[in-house]
Amino acid sequence: PGQPAQITHGPRDRARVALTFHGQGEPAIAEALLHEAERHGARVTVLAVGTWLDEHPGLARRILDGGHDLGNHTQRHLDINAMSEAEATAEITGCAERLRRLTGSVGTWFRPSRAARASPLVERLARRAGYPHVLSYDVDSLDFTSPGASAVARAILGRVRGG
Repeated sequence: PGQPAQITHGPRDRARVALTFHGQGEPAIAEALLHEAERHGARVTVLAVGTWLDEHPGLARRILDGGHDLGNHTQRHLDINAMSEAEATAEITGCAERLRRLTGSVGTWFRPSRAARASPLVERLARRAGYPHVLSYDVDSLDFTSPGASAVARAILGRVRGG
């Protein structure tokens, strides 16, 4: 309640940071990330791709059992804003169905794939699938470009701020 349909950041006067991660790739990396977050008392949000959940179904429970949030990042991680309504619906509901089957819930959040923000159509479809808010972000680590851990840390620490 009171939140915009698309959330990029929280209140800037709060010294808090939300850490979100793309749920795809090697499960060992996800396990290591979750372990380190838990070791330091942090909770993260993992936005899972449906095909990743198909390949590694146990990770859904592992994320939730560790006290983290689990969300929907589409079924196949394609450019959802460029899809037809039927295709975009299938991407959102496909991942939502997997989340529900594995955890009993569609998850807390939806984040569009291959876009910082959802188009009005994707926003509407996400609401229809049970996601009242669409997550965005205001700092991108660009870790997918493989710049190395120190470059990722510099990118985040240099741009992160309250909210």
